[in-house]
Amino acid sequence: MKYIFRFLLILFLFAVGVFGYSFFQKNILIENKNVSSASLTEPVQTTSDDSYSISFKSGNYDYAVNPLHNYTITGVVVSKHDYNPDETDIERPIRYDLCIVWGKNISEKTYISTDISFSQSQRFCNYSYHNNPTFYTQQISNNHIVTTNGAILDKLQSINPGDEVKITGQLVNLSVTGNDSNGQIVNNTWKSSTDRKDTGAGACEVIYVDSVDILSTVHEKDVVMNNYSYYVIIGLVAIFIIRAIIFVLFTGTKKNNGRVVG
Repeated sequence: MKYIFRFLLILFLFAVGVFGYSFFQKNILIENKNVSSASLTEPVQTTSDDSYSISFKSGNYDYAVNPLHNYTITGVVVSKHDYNPDETDIERPIRYDLCIVWGKNISEKTYISTDISFSQSQRFCNYSYHNNPTFYTQQISNNHIVTTNGAILDKLQSINPGDEVKITGQLVNLSVTGNDSNGQIVNNTWKSSTDRKDTGAGACEVIYVDSVDILSTVHEKDVVMNNYSYYVIIGLVAIFIIRAIIFVLFTGTKKNNGRVVG
């Protein structure tokens, strides 16, 4: 039995190593060699009927979606950030931001240059570079994804850097009213950019999403390894817990009830 336990312990340590390695690997931006021609063109923005609005509720807040334009963007994700707000947080419907490049940043492989790096924080997509590489600053955007649809959220969760995606929906201004956790009345509006040439604060696209499609991915093996190693870890932890319970219940310390004769 002890040899079986040792084998399971070695398997557990191996699974932990695979999980850590694959988790790190699937978040590395590498070249996608299978991008479609749509990713080499500009996002498509067309006139929408702005005479209507969409309303929904999340937590203690009421949201009003005011469409500005119909919008479709196809490109490669260079960075994804999951802000993972609490269920009652005012930003819950805008859980994910996707930083996407298109056009010459893809065709000239600029986005995978070792001289360029991407990061996201505070609702900004940041890029930095050295050695003056050619980077097309008007062919990158940070996209605030607005949705409460569970299937779309699952799709967003599965996106990794380097994936080619197609997002269809509307550029919107998103207004919210309600009471925060302290009972204070809150009013806020997130306004979308409608111009790919702007930069800085206010330049992000706020997209009320109809659909998200992953057209091609570069981390199939890493994702598979990560998922399977996770399940192996969970299974082995369950076995270890059951073994510990059995040990406590059936092989506890025995008391000595003998007598000492003087």
